[in-house]
Amino acid sequence: MSTAAPNNQKFVFEKRPYLEDSSDEVVQAIRERVKILNDNVILLDDLPYNTPFSVELLLDEVVRKREEAGIKRFCLILDLRGSNRPSAESRRKINEIFSDLCDDIIHMSYVTGRSTLLNTAIRFIMFQTQLNSFSFDTDLEKAFESIKKTVHG
Repeated sequence: MSTAAPNNQKFVFEKRPYLEDSSDEVVQAIRERVKILNDNVILLDDLPYNTPFSVELLLDEVVRKREEAGIKRFCLILDLRGSNRPSAESRRKINEIFSDLCDDIIHMSYVTGRSTLLNTAIRFIMFQTQLNSFSFDTDLEKAFESIKKTVHG
């Protein structure tokens, strides 16, 4: 079954795990979910279903793009509205990799819609990181407002 959208507009992810044996097309589509929005804001649009492979690929892409753009400290928007709660294995991978980024993150916005359950899971996952400034936001507009408050007071 093809996961390409009609007229090759955009890759459509299924609610299933994407693993190390993913095609080059899938790997590229995962990488494209990380975007630099401006001088110091990076958006990571999470996958519907996380695996340690996809977590590592996405966070490595954050590092690659910020280094390529010469960004030292940054704000990160993590759009989780289409995501499921990560497995224990994926949570361990997030903690392992994410803690290396925390010192460079000015503010982290978790865009979760209105999901109290997801917000609780995030707090649990991030408990062991050094993340100092974060917010739970319902949409991207609110995420930018939270970032603006943090950066500009």
